[in-house]
Amino acid sequence: MARVQDTGAFPSHRQLIALALPLAGGMLSQSLINLVDTALVGHLGGLALASVSIGSYLAFVLTALLVGLNHGVQNNIAQLANNASRDVIGIVYTGMLLGLLLAGLLILVGWFCAPWMINLLVVDDRINTLAEDYFFWRLLGLPLVALSLCLRAFWSGTGTVWPFLKLLFAVHIVNAILSYGLVYGALGLPAMGASGAGLGTTLSIGLGVLLNLWLIHRRQSQMPENSRCSLTSYYYHASGIIRLGWPASLQQLQFTVHLLILFLLVSQLGASALAVTFVVLNVGLLLILPSIGMGQATMTLVGQALGNNQFQLAHRWGKFVALRSLMLGIIIAVLINIFNQYIISSLIVNPALQTLAASALQIYALALAIDSVGMVLGRAMMARGNGPTALLIGLIGQWGLFLPLIWFVTPSYGFIAIWWCQLGYRVCTSILMWFFWQHNVKSFCS
Repeated sequence: MARVQDTGAFPSHRQLIALALPLAGGMLSQSLINLVDTALVGHLGGLALASVSIGSYLAFVLTALLVGLNHGVQNNIAQLANNASRDVIGIVYTGMLLGLLLAGLLILVGWFCAPWMINLLVVDDRINTLAEDYFFWRLLGLPLVALSLCLRAFWSGTGTVWPFLKLLFAVHIVNAILSYGLVYGALGLPAMGASGAGLGTTLSIGLGVLLNLWLIHRRQSQMPENSRCSLTSYYYHASGIIRLGWPASLQQLQFTVHLLILFLLVSQLGASALAVTFVVLNVGLLLILPSIGMGQATMTLVGQALGNNQFQLAHRWGKFVALRSLMLGIIIAVLINIFNQYIISSLIVNPALQTLAASALQIYALALAIDSVGMVLGRAMMARGNGPTALLIGLIGQWGLFLPLIWFVTPSYGFIAIWWCQLGYRVCTSILMWFFWQHNVKSFCS
């Protein structure tokens, strides 16, 4: 295939905003699921809240292995979205079949390993029992999560995410109502306590899958006949999804394990340091959402450019979004520094812990702003087919630099040193991502 020197094509803010804004909203919805469960169960007491926190973390670990489905399906669709002769719906169906198989295996692993994993994290039998009950409901919902990730990839891959976002809003309302009823026994539903939040979440995800299938079925009926699913193409689609998706799954999995090691290292400084770390990281999950939305949009935009043989445009999209994401991250970091005390005081009551958390959040916000460059370019590299390279850079940063650093400096320099290490390793990984993306311009256009 001849490479096209598409020197006249340039990215636009309008295209970026149209994709990134709803995608960021979609990523926010994932955080809201755990937030709703935490808020509802928090009124039942500390034991129930701890059980939901542990169960949510274990569900997060297993879900990490499914994330590659979303990336693989989205990348494949993005590169075919403008070609009506290709099997767009078939890619989604293939991803769903792969997701069901993988989710089934994860259910077996989780079912037998969950008691051991929970006992590793806590020693209170009361928390263990509650955490197991909550986690098993979330575990049974893994097939629905896999289907949901593939269906979400359809909307983001084709660049039509607003219908999905509207649907997601309705699902979250249902989730809040169902979980409330099942936790407290309202609306004629049985009072299940903390485990009711897990069941409510699973049922709402199932509703979202059904609504998504209905919307996509309507869209499919309007497509040309030759763009629909073909049984003979399943193997071809499956190989493409696995090839483009496995680096994302492995990257997400190693990130969850990296968090576990981080918590174990911080716990050596005491319970207060661990509590502050949880708070700062949870705030960070919200701060990074715009960059995640931009990263997901970059996957689609780069994939579409590559699918149209616009190789220079694909390269420009990576740089364009990375720089805009950095500017937005810096603005967010400045706002965090201005309203730091108000944010922390709404989450922590103890004045000493407030001071500690405020100092850590200032540094962490700047670290996330810089990391947005690496996040966007990492997604762009996955769309380009360089996912293993992005994975390797992330592994080197987290396991070769960050964790050894905090193990070495924390005993001597204390809690705040952890967050300076966060800043340092994210600067290094972002520089490496930028270097490799710049270097790839030769292979893009030659």
